[in-house]
Amino acid sequence: MTKYPNQRDADWKASTEALKNSLAAYRAAQESSLQSHWLGVQQLALDAALNGVVSGPGDYAIVERAAEIAKGAEAYRAYGTLTELAVLAPKARRQRDLECAKQNAAKLVQSATAVGESFPIESTRRQINRYLHWWTNANGFFPAGQDLCDDAREILAVLS
Repeated sequence: MTKYPNQRDADWKASTEALKNSLAAYRAAQESSLQSHWLGVQQLALDAALNGVVSGPGDYAIVERAAEIAKGAEAYRAYGTLTELAVLAPKARRQRDLECAKQNAAKLVQSATAVGESFPIESTRRQINRYLHWWTNANGFFPAGQDLCDDAREILAVLS
């Protein structure tokens, strides 16, 4: 139930417009910096939540490759991106692979903990939490398709 039902439509319109602006900004930033897997996964997530699918067929592969390359430097950051990519896979016309998402989440926790970094775990937890609490069919996201709530719930259990 909405706290201010009279404002729901206006709030929804403003929120959607802000997310569309964010999508455009992330898309532009990612296109100017293809090696930034984090920018790329933000763009893919917004695209999928707003449109129901990842609209650029090659975008997923570019972000995935950038994250794979980045595993050499700060692997834990790359594993965060790979975790979210695996959750988004069905929206990018890829095979759903929850085991892959769980494995990447576990590698994130292991590699970040090994170097005393908790922020990448917390950040990824926040990213995945969006699919469970905000970007849901009930809230109007993932039009004409299933949301990612169930998969997000399982990934959050690994990130706890």
